[in-house]
Amino acid sequence: MKAKLLSLMLVLFIIFSVLPVNVNAENDNFIAVSPGAYYSMVLKSDGSLWAWGNLWAWIGYNGDGTTESKSTPVKIMDGVTAVSAAVCHNLAIKNDGSLWAWGSNYHGQIGDGTKIDISTPIKIMDDVNTISAGGCHSLAIKNDGSLWAWGNNYHGQIGDGTTIDRPTPIKIMDDVKAISAGMSHSLAIKSDGSLWAWGYLAGLTPVKIMDNVIQISAGGNYTTVIKNDGSLWAFGDNEYGQLGDGTTSAKTKSVKIMDDVIQVSAGERYTTAIKSDGSLWTWGKNDHGQLGDGTTDAKLNPVKIMDSVIQVSAGSNHAMALKENSIWIWGINDVGQIGDFTTSYKAVTPLEIILPVYSPKNGDNMAVMVLFAVIMLVATWWFLNRRRFI
Repeated sequence: MKAKLLSLMLVLFIIFSVLPVNVNAENDNFIAVSPGAYYSMVLKSDGSLWAWGNLWAWIGYNGDGTTESKSTPVKIMDGVTAVSAAVCHNLAIKNDGSLWAWGSNYHGQIGDGTKIDISTPIKIMDDVNTISAGGCHSLAIKNDGSLWAWGNNYHGQIGDGTTIDRPTPIKIMDDVKAISAGMSHSLAIKSDGSLWAWGYLAGLTPVKIMDNVIQISAGGNYTTVIKNDGSLWAFGDNEYGQLGDGTTSAKTKSVKIMDDVIQVSAGERYTTAIKSDGSLWTWGKNDHGQLGDGTTDAKLNPVKIMDSVIQVSAGSNHAMALKENSIWIWGINDVGQIGDFTTSYKAVTPLEIILPVYSPKNGDNMAVMVLFAVIMLVATWWFLNRRRFI
């Protein structure tokens, strides 16, 4: 009886020892979230960048040099201060101000002068303080306020007056303090609070749109803007109600959506926003549960989702929210972009995600741990039954 009990205890100990262990609360200091098309990224306060999911079949979807899907987070790199995930490529700023990029490079959106896909992060330029990765183009602001752009330019989203793809960064304008790269257009706020746009339906060079702007987010051919009084405005495509004005009619002029807004993030065809009380609101397309309201029905007006939100970021068809020391994700999950150890098709309400301690990239290989557990089980069985073989 004692032998059986000892055997059971050893088995349970070994099984639980190889299960993923959640990080301690003191390590759960997250500072930014950024979802791509079919993958997700998280930046921790220690400068480590984590990613999971899959970017279709393109190599280097998350920067760890592999091509397979990851339904749980893996560590990508250290020393990061900012990250921007796009449809098929990623940008990151390190603590020395250097800009790094990786992923698909079909249109030159990596910025290394080639159109060859990049599987691990490579350095592009220095003295960068702000980045934004769009559909297949990239934007960056340098410390001197100059704006640089590169990548896909089919709709003029680079802003250089042409429709020629640019595989290396080119300077577009000066005195810029904020940027947002959309699917096919680009936005910038200058130091005087003026909003400038170019690309899809806006032209091949930056044109002034409005004044008194403090924050912007470019979505899939539509624009969202927060003015200095906290009011949220939107214009552009609206077939799923992504503008939030209660209609599905496109708007060529901005319409006011709501007040008291401190952050906005536009996805492919849906929008997320945080009010000053920390409440999160969403609206627009919802076929994959990307609104997080428990349904898959589109919403033409903002609906409240949750409270105490610090940051929100809308990807193509899934969204991420940051609370104090916790990450919440919802939407499509067909290739593990939710990060909950599954590939369930969708999550229609927000799920909390915990980063595991182990990271295959840093040597903690789960396969090795499982093999070790099997060996220990066999050894334990032999020890308890050794008299049969003597």
